[in-house]
Amino acid sequence: MSTPYRRNMARLSAKIFNNSSPLSVKDETIEKMNSRLLLEPYELDKKFIKYYPPFKEMTLLTRYLRILGVYRDEHLDFKEEIERSQAQRGKMKHIWRPKGDKVA
Repeated sequence: MSTPYRRNMARLSAKIFNNSSPLSVKDETIEKMNSRLLLEPYELDKKFIKYYPPFKEMTLLTRYLRILGVYRDEHLDFKEEIERSQAQRGKMKHIWRPKGDKVA
């Protein structure tokens, strides 16, 4: 083990002669933080500004997988079960139409 005096002298000589000294754990974390601060902020980085999750593609994919029986959408299963049970009891939801609109 080295003494605090020896570590401080090694650090001082490294500063004077531009030698890299072995970094301690605290120094490494400070270096990481400094390197992050030097990066461009996320608010200005175009890959973060222009990114939108592929909602349409994921919705179509999950619907297709549900049809194949690979994916279970429990919420949609629940909604269909409620509609089926209401239809059995004769309590179908009313479909709103404007006045004067006749059903053919």
